[in-house]
Amino acid sequence: MTTRRMGHGLAIRPEKDLDLFRTMAHRGQRLTGFDALGRWRFEDAAPEDADFAYTVEPAPPADYYEMFTAAGWETVLARPGMQIFKAAPGTVPIYSDPSSARDALRKSAVRFAGYTLAALLAFLLAGLLIRSTDFPVPVDVVLLIITIVPLVYTALPLAGVLRQLRTARRPDTA
Repeated sequence: MTTRRMGHGLAIRPEKDLDLFRTMAHRGQRLTGFDALGRWRFEDAAPEDADFAYTVEPAPPADYYEMFTAAGWETVLARPGMQIFKAAPGTVPIYSDPSSARDALRKSAVRFAGYTLAALLAFLLAGLLIRSTDFPVPVDVVLLIITIVPLVYTALPLAGVLRQLRTARRPDTA
């Protein structure tokens, strides 16, 4: 049987999604994917005790997954820009030192900042176009919607990654 659960967004609240994966695995639900609405998809499987981690490599090199396998991590989902792994509790974390975790977060922040800037520019251009033309109101609304959605879907992850980066810099969490 397939079960779907709404995610919190790996870039926004990763600890909540990773905890969801752990809980579902314990209940006998294996993570198998996600849909366009941001819901995680789980299928029936044997219950297991597993820890989950993720990386956000846009174009992983050929030996990327082999490194994680050698370290005890199994690939659960692999997409450009998002890789999810699982391992037995107690396995050395993927980011075993604070500086490597911060480096990964910085790379994500730069990527999301670029996406957000592009979406913001599109939104501003749509606003200028609406102000300088006499389109019917429904056309104005459609223009705003098709430019604000990408802005929201890039700005929220950017804010989440920046929050994680700020937390990772604190001496009491590093």
